[in-house]
Amino acid sequence: MKERSTYAKTVPVEEMFRYPEAVLVNDIVSPEDGILIVSRGRPLKNFVRKAEVITGALRSWGVREIKLEFEAQVTVEEMTTLLDHIDPSVRQIDREVSGKVVDRLSGVHRALSGSDAKTFPREEIEDAGRMLSEEIHKSSQVLLSLGVAHDADEYTYVHSLNVGLLAGYLAKCVQRSRGLAYDITKTAVTTGLLHDIGKAKIPREILNKPGRLTDEEFDLVKTHAELSFTLAKESGVEDSLVLSGVLGHHERWDGSGYPQGLKGEKIPLLARLVGVADVFDALTTKRVYKEPVSAKKALSIILANSGTGFDPGICNVLLSGVGIYPPSTVVELSDGTVGTVALTGDGNLLQPKVLVKESGGDCRIVDLQAAGLYIARCLDLS
Repeated sequence: MKERSTYAKTVPVEEMFRYPEAVLVNDIVSPEDGILIVSRGRPLKNFVRKAEVITGALRSWGVREIKLEFEAQVTVEEMTTLLDHIDPSVRQIDREVSGKVVDRLSGVHRALSGSDAKTFPREEIEDAGRMLSEEIHKSSQVLLSLGVAHDADEYTYVHSLNVGLLAGYLAKCVQRSRGLAYDITKTAVTTGLLHDIGKAKIPREILNKPGRLTDEEFDLVKTHAELSFTLAKESGVEDSLVLSGVLGHHERWDGSGYPQGLKGEKIPLLARLVGVADVFDALTTKRVYKEPVSAKKALSIILANSGTGFDPGICNVLLSGVGIYPPSTVVELSDGTVGTVALTGDGNLLQPKVLVKESGGDCRIVDLQAAGLYIARCLDLS
């Protein structure tokens, strides 16, 4: 997924300086006169010489515990590399394949945005959908395989890759849970790859605007769904499922979406799948106008809108697919160990596989169900 995350842990005041690399989540302020003693966000190692004075003052004010912020033990990138060696069963999406898809999407977007062109090479996108679909069928999950946009211009096509992966993974889960006789994974992936193609025709200064859009600018951005549909159709995309999914990915379960204001099951299935994938990736991605949230927070936001913004059935599929504690979530186990969730156990949302880094630097995978452990609390701050 994205970048190094942070987590918080509450410790006794007497033990706070055992963690010199940690930073305070909140300011330490004198209750008598409001004087700032130690500001939040600064490493405790900067105050080691005053450790006794600070801890003594906190105790005298009746403070018994202090909340500290830590950097996660490993980045998501480091974790995916480690998993390949520690537990090959946690199969990732081939990065070379993802890279090829991003290159194709980049070329299509640049060609469309830099000219009056009204078509793109349909075969390239459909072939990209086939490649990603094959990878999804081999993989146990996709969250750790999502691409990262390095700048604002790159966002649209990396986002389309991610939405394609997420939509395809959800489609695979839907197909399995509903016992569908036909494979909708490739169709869902292709829909995700094409859902924002119309943004190539919208000025970049509007798409990448750091501030709030005007009503006129927002109305223009909203036309991208219809633009994507038109570009796809004129480029020779004939699959009605793909076309309806592209057009309807901003429709909402309660009828509040656009462009047609469809409601409930009148919204095409692929549009519902891509709509959830679109929002999930947007929430977890850093943009010029917002900071990303964790996968767990994004999941909570989507579930909170189940039955209003999103199809409750698709929300349940998302929950079953990524788990209550999605991959990359930092957690504390029932034995006090801190680790990073690597994979949700099949059919077991509460006891995933967790990557634990030992004090000596070695890593191991803990299967909570096999070990008889459980997650005591989630430590992610975002």
